[in-house]
Amino acid sequence: MIQSALSLRQRIDGYVRLVFDELKDEKLSDEGWSDLTELLQLLSPFEKATLAAQGNNQGQGSIVSVLLSMDMLLDRLETMREESARVSSTFQLSIESAWTKLDKYYSLTERSPVYVVSIILHPCMKMKYFQHHWRHRPDWIESARTQMQTCYLQYTQTNISKSIIPTSRSDLDEWCFGGFQSTESELDHFLNAPTVTLRGEENINTFNVVDWYKGNDSEYPTLAKMAYNFYAIPAMSAEAERVFSRYHPNFTGLIVYSKGNYK
Repeated sequence: MIQSALSLRQRIDGYVRLVFDELKDEKLSDEGWSDLTELLQLLSPFEKATLAAQGNNQGQGSIVSVLLSMDMLLDRLETMREESARVSSTFQLSIESAWTKLDKYYSLTERSPVYVVSIILHPCMKMKYFQHHWRHRPDWIESARTQMQTCYLQYTQTNISKSIIPTSRSDLDEWCFGGFQSTESELDHFLNAPTVTLRGEENINTFNVVDWYKGNDSEYPTLAKMAYNFYAIPAMSAEAERVFSRYHPNFTGLIVYSKGNYK
């Protein structure tokens, strides 16, 4: 609504002038329009994050979008909080309240490793996401790495007995590799490999993580199992919101069941 009002400001002001006697108490001053512009800037990232969480594909809409969205929103709020403090914005108190509330729920994500692990499992981000966005909190980065390692070991524990069975090496193997070749776990191989680069018009919304693991499950069988389980978790439990948000753009009717009849 704010976006529509701002785009139609001239017409709105013109209409108010036309019927000034009736709307003189509702007329927006220049300061009021400026406040709307600031409010739009504040709310836009929340709209994007909400739509992402309501999505229904394997990237946005799954649990991976939760921590990403919170990180982005907290960063935006912190920036706006600094700016509003300098200009004594009327929104300063609201921004502070929003930051406090969001920070509370951000802290609750520490109760489960699923939020961190789902980001590390994303082939376009891995640990680089945290190394970039959490660069000022090395303890958080190390905690994320530990959570990933712990979760990975839980998925591989059924195969531990097989993996520790010693295998005999030939004399040639020992000559070629003995003393300098070290084994690399599936997780290490994944993290050490370059992140996947999005190409052309591909973006975080169109990149399908599950499809990527389907094409690479022979190389990362354990991580693929983790991805299939983790990315099946929706970002929010409000199924009605997700259904409503993915309606077909050409759909113009609504089927209503009322008193035994469909309308």
